[in-house]
Amino acid sequence: MEVQIVQDIFGQEYIPESFQSLDKWKIAMAERQITKKCFLEVIPRFQNIAEGIHVTSKKIFFDYHNDLIEVKLNAIQFFRENHSFLYKSVILEWAKFLERINPGLPRLISKIEGQGP
Repeated sequence: MEVQIVQDIFGQEYIPESFQSLDKWKIAMAERQITKKCFLEVIPRFQNIAEGIHVTSKKIFFDYHNDLIEVKLNAIQFFRENHSFLYKSVILEWAKFLERINPGLPRLISKIEGQGP
């Protein structure tokens, strides 16, 4: 989605050497469109909670309004209290993904965590 927005604004062959050389108006337009798409359509889905056969949007972790993200205090507390578990879960899922696309890599989890050679 974001790639499509950038290609629509800057063209299909968009590979800049630096952002400073780009049209400031186009940069602002791309930022507005990406922000709108991500924060109004994509990111809120992370807070959709399944309740039986229905899905309810609950603003448990954050809220978005006036181009600002408000992280809820209970979310910060949750992430602090569960950091170790969440970190290990992310590493495990990352390793599973990498092992699927690179089946010849031995000891992948220890490599990702930076332990051992």
